[in-house]
Formats: sequence, structure tokens, C-alpha cells
Amino acid sequence: MNLRKILPGFIALLTLTVVISSCLNDDNLIPANCFDGILNNGEFDVDCGGADCDPCPPSCTNGLWDPEFGEIDIDCGGPNCDPCPTCNDGIINQDELGIDCGGENCEPCSTTGSCINGVLDPSETGVDCGGPDCYPCPVPTCDDGEMNGLETGIDCGGPDCPACPEPTCEDGIMNGLETGIDCGDGLFCPPCQMASQGQIIFRANNSNFEVYGGATATVEGDLTFTITLSGSGGADEQITFLIPNAQTLADGNTVNFNQTTAGAGYVIGLEYGIYGNYLTDTPNSDVAVNFTSIGVTPGTIISGTFEGTIYNFTESFNFELTEGSFNLVLQ
Repeated sequence: MNLRKILPGFIALLTLTVVISSCLNDDNLIPANCFDGILNNGEFDVDCGGADCDPCPPSCTNGLWDPEFGEIDIDCGGPNCDPCPTCNDGIINQDELGIDCGGENCEPCSTTGSCINGVLDPSETGVDCGGPDCYPCPVPTCDDGEMNGLETGIDCGGPDCPACPEPTCEDGIMNGLETGIDCGDGLFCPPCQMASQGQIIFRANNSNFEVYGGATATVEGDLTFTITLSGSGGADEQITFLIPNAQTLADGNTVNFNQTTAGAGYVIGLEYGIYGNYLTDTPNSDVAVNFTSIGVTPGTIISGTFEGTIYNFTESFNFELTEGSFNLVLQ
């Protein structure tokens, strides 16, 4: 190896390394300034504002309160930005629950005729949503678990969603010609289960059949003939039917239990454990009861079927009752 040829190059490289290293010591660092692209040096924003830099241009999107530009609050107010939200600006903003009400800053919203009362008010297009006062209602999608929009089934059918599958007797929904969930189409599915004597049975929100053992039917009054049907599914589960003036009903008659007929005494009450109490005298409840046999004297049979919707007293939750039936001996 010829050291005379290699040594000069090695010395030159070593000299360059020493020179570069000497330029990077703390004495040669560039101090903070108004052109380094960093928020420092007492600046209000990157490379502007403060004692040393040029004033910052007005900004209504920097997430800062800039009183020097006349902002009243962060990024709002003054001559350059949009007005700041208030509790009397006629729109839902800040953390308001309704227009100019609710949240940390505004007065509480009224519990009647508002966007938080769990009721479909006249100005709303959905419960607590839509219309001029409330947040827009969610747009129906093909994966929201509900039959809405132009769907013909849950998340299927119509022009926007995939085609619904052909109905079967084990798909867990009431479709096709079925009169209950996977039963009663008169062709391929088994007959729907009916109550045996001494039972009240039904489905609640598509749950399995609730069998109320030890159900009773009693009649009171010599003229009014008020029949009470009652059955218990557990220590904290109870369903009760109040049927006034039963002597005016005939086999095959159907009565809708809702807020209107509740005024005449027709009421269904459901106590359903942790889910609370439900009554048909609430505005959106409606349960149709068909009496297949109705007697008014002890020892006779009262039987029938029922289905419909029953709400709790705040109208914030409901049960869909399906495949309901009763078969009881009057006592």
C-alpha cells in the first residue's frame, strides 16, 4: 500500500470534519427570529406579533383569542370574524340542546315542546330532531339496523340498499305471509304459538315468548262488567288489561287500546323489570286486541290476540308487542 498517496487525502478529510464540527457548537446557533418558521420569541403566531416581529394578519381560525384584532372570544367577534355564539341568536350552537337553550351557558330547555322531551313535536320531523328548532335527523343508511328511508326491509330493499333476502321460516323476522315471527304463513311455517288455558303470552321487541304463568281474569260490577286480565312473568314483570263494559263486546270484536280509549277505561299496563312501566294511555301507544271469545260471568272463557306499541310515560322508550294471546277462565 502506498501511504504517500493515501495520507494527504486522509489529512484533508480530518481537517474538513474538524471545521464542520466547530461550526455546530452553541456559540454559532442562530437565535430565535421572525423568519425561522417556529412560534417563539414572544410571538403571537408563527413569525408574527410580539415585541420584535411584524403584526400578525387577522385570523379567525387560529384557535386563539386575538383581542388586538377586536375578537370578543376565540376566533369570533370584532370587525374581521363571525359573530360569537350567544343564547339569543336564534340558532343551535355552542353546546346548546335546543335553540338558545341548554348546555353550560344558556337557560335550561323546556321539557315540553323542545328537542329533548322524547316526543315527536309538531315542528319536528323525527323525535327530538329535524324541523326549524332541532338538530337534523340522522340520514337513513343501509346499515343502521332500522327499516327507514325507502327500504322494504331492515337495511335492505328499495333503490338504495341491497335486495332483501327471500323470506324464510327461520330468519328471525316477520315477513312474507307470516302472521308472527317465522310462523303462521299457512304454507311453509308452523302455526304461531297460542296461549294455553291460564296463560298470557307475547313477544316484546322480538324477544322470545314471554309466558305469564298463573294468569288470572276477574270480573267486577253487576252493570259495568269490568274485566281485569293479569299475569306475572317474574317478581318484577307484570302485564294487566283493564276492559270496562265487557258486556258490550262480542266475539270477534277488536278494541284499540290507546290514549283515546283510555278515557273510557281501556288500558294495558306493562311492568318490565329494569325497563320500567309502560301504559297505553301515552300519546303514541296503540295496541289492538281482538277478542275471539268473551264471556262476562264467572266460569266462562275470555280469549284473544293482541299486538301493537306501548310506550313508557315519558315516551322515551317503547316495546313492540307481537304474537300476543291470552286464554283465561273468568273468576
